[in-house]
Formats: sequence, C-alpha cells, structure tokens
Amino acid sequence: MNLRNLLFERGILRQESFPVPVVSVGNLSVGGTGKTPHTERIASYLSDLLTTAILSRGYGRQTHGYRIVSPDSTAEEVGDEPLQMACKQVAQIVAVCENRRKGIRQLLDSHLSPQAIVLDDGFQHRYVERNLDIVLTDYHRLYALDLPLPAGRLREHKSHARRAQVIVVTKCPTDLTENEAQSIRNLLQPTDTQRLLFSAMDYGTPYPMDAADAIPLTPDTHVVLLTGIAHAETLEAHCRNAYKTVYSIAYSDHHRYTEADLHQVETALAALPTGKRAIVTTEKDAARLKGHKALSHELRQHIYIQPIRTEFLFDGWAQMQDLLKKTISAFA
Repeated sequence: MNLRNLLFERGILRQESFPVPVVSVGNLSVGGTGKTPHTERIASYLSDLLTTAILSRGYGRQTHGYRIVSPDSTAEEVGDEPLQMACKQVAQIVAVCENRRKGIRQLLDSHLSPQAIVLDDGFQHRYVERNLDIVLTDYHRLYALDLPLPAGRLREHKSHARRAQVIVVTKCPTDLTENEAQSIRNLLQPTDTQRLLFSAMDYGTPYPMDAADAIPLTPDTHVVLLTGIAHAETLEAHCRNAYKTVYSIAYSDHHRYTEADLHQVETALAALPTGKRAIVTTEKDAARLKGHKALSHELRQHIYIQPIRTEFLFDGWAQMQDLLKKTISAFA
C-alpha cells in the first residue's frame, strides 16, 4: 500500500477526474466506523441540492459489474448496504460497480445524469480523483492507536490519513466534552488544512418489518437482538438500556443468514420471558433478511428494524455542509 500510494503521489499511477463533484466517504480500517449512516446523511443533503448518485462496490454480492440498485433488488444481487440505501431513498440513484471509474463513466453516460457522486467506502480507490475526501475513525478504535493488517485492523498506514480533507471521529459519546475532543485532536494531529469533526450514533424508534399495526416497543419488552455487523457493542448497550431483557445473537459483518440461523432466532424468541417479545435488527441486516425464503411469516411479525443515524457534535454538521457547498459550487 505504501508503494501504491507513492506511485499515485509521483503521478506514475494516474487519477481520472470527472465533470461532476465526487465526494468519498471511507476509512483506514477494515470496517465498523459507521460509514453507511455517514454516507446516507451526506448523500441525503446533496440530493436536496443536486441529482445525486451513490456508487458502492456492493460488498458481498454474488454478481459482478455495473448495476443500478432499486428497492426490489436483493442483497445477493447488489449487496446489503447499497440495498439499504436504495430502500431508504437517501439519494436519487444508487449503483454498484467494483471498478469505480467504470461505474462513474456509466452513470454519466446514462440517462440518469447525476450532478454529484458519493463514493461509498472510496478512500482506497485512488484511480478516481475526489473533490472531497472524508475519512472516518471509530472513537473506540482511533487509527492513531492501530496498526496495519495483520497486526491491527488498518488497510494502510495511519500516516495516509493526510490525504483526506476531513477526518470524522465517529461513535463518540453524545456528551463528549471540548477537553476530550482536544485530547483526540492532539492524538490524531490533523494538518492545518484538515477539518476534524466528531459524530455520535443516534438510535431512532424501531419500526416493524411487516406489520403496519404492530405495537411499538416499550421498556418492558423482551428482545432478541440479531446483528451481522462489525462491532455491535454500541447497539447492544443501547438496547440493554432500552429494554427489559436482551438476548444477543451476533454474527460477523455481512453474514449470510441460513435456515439454521433463523431456527436459532426462533428458539431464542420462544425462550424469552413471558410478555411482549420482539426481534430487533439493523437496517443492514433487514436488507439480507427481507427476501429470505426460510423467514416464516410468524417470525417476520416479530421483527423490528432499528434505524441508526449519525449526529454531528459541536458545530460539525454546519462545517460539513459548508464543505459540501464549496465542493459543488466549484462545478457551478
């Protein structure tokens, strides 16, 4: 990775620029920084100003090449995170392509004609020139304290964070103090031209997967928490504060649910104490579960989806909006 980055910096490997603003949201680590909710919020803001496309690799899909993602797509066709974003309609267009340059070209050559493009998990895709590069780092796993794979979880050396114009420390406590923020600044040592922002996870009200008339979850609900995401500890802690009983079933990130997995969930649900029982899962997991052939109607009626949104701390969102406006105004 060091050699590859050097080749780009020397101009031996060349980036391709495009006639529309390209914003990248990515990270140095292998996952778990809250990338999807940040991508959603940024794309949603841009889509209120311009026709915006989100372009993702479509991690975990069983297809290849360029595809437009619709709410009727499946996770096997397009990947769970792009499907989640398409279902939520956070941007006018969601597409997948493992070759980001080719994907952007096909978007621009199509009738869709996006006026801005957000690269989902694009920090290492250097063949595309970005007009705004945003790198995320988990408050609990700051890249400054991590090491490259296999000793740590970094895809590349922490020094390469200098490529980004914006560093966002994610999953912070909502009551993060200015002094704590300054301590993190001293640790990360952003350059004079970099913005350092802080954000926290905002857990909204869970909504039923199917039953529109389902009873809302209450503090006396007994819950099976079903997750296949990276680092579910923060969500689990939230659920333990919100519900009477929480039985957690946690799989690895992008886990493909099997019939045996769903049987385990059904057994765990039945074993919960008497009273209101529910299964709580993430929007990302729901994208993989909704079309599952082994998911029974009865089990579906118990599934509630936990929305996760990102909230910027201090004046972070105002700064992000300002940067996004400046980025798109350069193309006006």
